[in-house]
Amino acid sequence: MDLDQAFKNQDKENKGLIDLEGLSSVLKQTGHSNESTVDLLALVDRIKQRTVTLDHVRRIIAYLDASEDTRNAFHLLAGSEKHGITRTALKEACEKHDIDLRQMNRMMDEADKNQDGLIDFEEFEAVFDKAGVSG
Repeated sequence: MDLDQAFKNQDKENKGLIDLEGLSSVLKQTGHSNESTVDLLALVDRIKQRTVTLDHVRRIIAYLDASEDTRNAFHLLAGSEKHGITRTALKEACEKHDIDLRQMNRMMDEADKNQDGLIDFEEFEAVFDKAGVSG
């Protein structure tokens, strides 16, 4: 089933939001594994709200469709910040691998497209792909 239609079917109140049950249903309808929806909410920073928009669902599906290597690399750098990689985490990783601070700042500035101080999975995947290390 088409993602837009699956989302619309779950958005009973036409508010542009679906709950955890709706997310689970949309994932099943679009042929995606039903991983822990709470973990997926953390990925898009929606744990408190417990609802997601169509854009959030698109980001979740992009994450689910990404290679395991890409997901593992993201989680390694993100640590407990499931919804993104902080400048501090990136700095620590760069120090371990002798990457200079200027280069790290350029990487962060290039990756953080929405300038929120976090590199979310989509931003990370774009840089990972550009570097030619995705699987």
